[in-house]
Amino acid sequence: MNTQQFQKLIQSVTGRPLTIETKSEEIELETKIVISRPWKNGKNAFSFEWKTPKKEDSLLRSFITAFCAKYREPDPATYSRNCSAYGDRWAGHEEAWNNPETHWNCSLWNHHAGHMTTKEKLKAQVIANFASFDTGTARLGFYDTHYGIGIFTIYGGDWVQKSLSAMSDYLKSKSIPYRNELSDAGWVTRFVINIDKSSHASLLRAF
Repeated sequence: MNTQQFQKLIQSVTGRPLTIETKSEEIELETKIVISRPWKNGKNAFSFEWKTPKKEDSLLRSFITAFCAKYREPDPATYSRNCSAYGDRWAGHEEAWNNPETHWNCSLWNHHAGHMTTKEKLKAQVIANFASFDTGTARLGFYDTHYGIGIFTIYGGDWVQKSLSAMSDYLKSKSIPYRNELSDAGWVTRFVINIDKSSHASLLRAF
């Protein structure tokens, strides 16, 4: 899958401006890739390392699993606003956290794990973001592959059926025979065409 396209997809899925640190135009399978977040002065900071899967259909599933398990981000909800011993423990951090110029490099990022966003909360955010895709964002989920064209459809949303129908209508207009199936893990809906990958790519570019 195209690296820039996948980067835009994960930014939409996570709701965060994460960066894929690779010079490859395509996401390489079975390799380790550094994922960065903004820091300061236009520079990025290491966030976590992602081991890409063996299959292209597993890319988004693998990334979300790594993101939820490894991404560390301060959670304002974990700070007391009325601690009996220390009073308002959030007040001293609020301005820096809410200021776009200091948000990504304020001291909160170095606090202990008890103040980081939990795996469960990150996953809930991913599901909510995914479900709220519009048709434009949904197009980021389409990719060409050896069997035809795939689209990441796990977690659903109103956009899914519209996107599947749009691709179906497009292929029919081109008189391209296809069949639909789900990937083994159910994360991807496949349009199985079985021409060749370059032809699948050409079809998708013209979609």
